[in-house]
Amino acid sequence: MIRAPVHNQCIGYLCDGDQLHDVLPLPVPGPGLPETETYITLSDIKQDVCQLSTQKRIKLAAILASSLLQLQTTPWLVGSFEKENIFFYRRGQEVCLDHPYVRHAFTPTSSCNTQSEPEIRLATRTSLDNLGILLLELCFGKPIETTKIRERYLVDGKPHQGTDYMTAREWVDSVWEEEPKLESIIKTCLFHPFEEKPDWRNKLFTQAVYVSVVGPLDDYFVTKWPWGDV
Repeated sequence: MIRAPVHNQCIGYLCDGDQLHDVLPLPVPGPGLPETETYITLSDIKQDVCQLSTQKRIKLAAILASSLLQLQTTPWLVGSFEKENIFFYRRGQEVCLDHPYVRHAFTPTSSCNTQSEPEIRLATRTSLDNLGILLLELCFGKPIETTKIRERYLVDGKPHQGTDYMTAREWVDSVWEEEPKLESIIKTCLFHPFEEKPDWRNKLFTQAVYVSVVGPLDDYFVTKWPWGDV
């Protein structure tokens, strides 16, 4: 069933204890896929993210933060939180931002079982860093690759492993002028001011991330747009 060439058809559900999550096959472009229906990555969306309203960008930020917290300890989100692996269903020009999907390639054995403690902590910090960068991009309505700040962190005109992170640590100082209430949320993602060591398996750490990031994002969205979607 998973290998069958079906499109936009739910083939099952996963339960996390509170909600049911659709399992969908990722359609392969070809004659069988309608031109008006496809899946696009978060990276693709953000090329035109400035066309999204502030409300939609903040709502998307809250959904992504919540998704990270829910999926990070499951086999569905192994490694860092990459925008190239986050998909949204699109029909024509309309993108369904309320329901992001995570691409996952199954392997015979999971690398999570062989990770050392330092590797687990690094992966956890990297996921938070990536979330912080995503929140910055949604806050300002543009990809980090287009910022002038980033040019200072290139080597011979090319990005390196730390380019985006160092850019984000400087870029976050401008959040106060754009969306003041997002400043502490994004700084938490980038600077990790937690008492607990970063480890998604640690319930106290996960709770601290919820209290400092996910909860405030939800509250901010509900407070600013109490009437919901427009």
